Amino acid sequence: MLDLFDIKNHHFVLIMQNKYSFFIIVLIFVGIASNAEEPKPIASRVENHKKVLIELVSTDEAKRFKSLNTLRILNIKDNLSVKNIETILSSLEQKNVSTLIFFLIEIESEILYHLSQAAKMTIENSNGSFPNISYYYARVNSQKGLPELYRLYAEKNDQRIYICKSIGLVGNLEASKFLMSEAKKNKKMGKNIFPMLAGIRIINKVVDKDQIQSFFEQNLNREELILLSKLKSDFTQKDLISLYKIEGNGHTFAINYIFRNPVANYQAIQAIVEKELEKKNYNKVKEWMMSDNFNQIDNNPHLKSYQEYVFDLVRNQEN
Repeated sequence: MLDLFDIKNHHFVLIMQNKYSFFIIVLIFVGIASNAEEPKPIASRVENHKKVLIELVSTDEAKRFKSLNTLRILNIKDNLSVKNIETILSSLEQKNVSTLIFFLIEIESEILYHLSQAAKMTIENSNGSFPNISYYYARVNSQKGLPELYRLYAEKNDQRIYICKSIGLVGNLEASKFLMSEAKKNKKMGKNIFPMLAGIRIINKVVDKDQIQSFFEQNLNREELILLSKLKSDFTQKDLISLYKIEGNGHTFAINYIFRNPVANYQAIQAIVEKELEKKNYNKVKEWMMSDNFNQIDNNPHLKSYQEYVFDLVRNQEN
């Protein structure tokens, strides 16, 4: 058992140990604080941001992606300015602007609308500009973007497929009217209208059947006819059967349109299959029955049964 003296000494030692531990902890924190890195001056941070932005338009893909990740971490959306963007674009070095545009779409920045005309031209004529720049105009405040897309449509004939698809992404009535008007005007001049039709298809609204039929008297290529048949329209089963009976673009359109949706066009399918069987065009009928869309009707027993019936009929006729 400890006597009074020992007990006192024991407490003294504990107190001293606690004090010693406390001082050690204080000293450690003081050391850490004294060795801590000084916060970077504002000028240095700005210079860092500028360097990151420069690498964002590098021709080196790895540098662009690294810069993109850095920008996401730094969250410098509020520090982006027209001056910063125009500065990095003013460099005479080759650049790729795809990642820059992607980043601006990602953060929904309208900064490209405020650039000088020279800076806009630099972006639009740099590597990686298309289809990104047209997508930017469609996705970031399309009210401002649509006039820019019309301008690009007039200036960049070789990029029209991307531009028309982006106009289609805007998807309003004005965009729809523009694409249809341009399709009609260009087809009358004998030009390819695939880009305009691709844009109309993206809008995914019902196109009046008279609008579609107005193209049938023109010289349409296979791709244009297929795309026309993929547009939503208000053709009745009777309309489609009538078109099928007339040789030409309307006939080809009707076949493509009917077999694009066998369930909805079952009545028309029965009518045209009957006509082809009468003509003994068995191979054509078999091709129709084996088309991709027909092979995806397992969830429709009625149509599946009709398909099997036609196959049996053709086999009996051929034998």
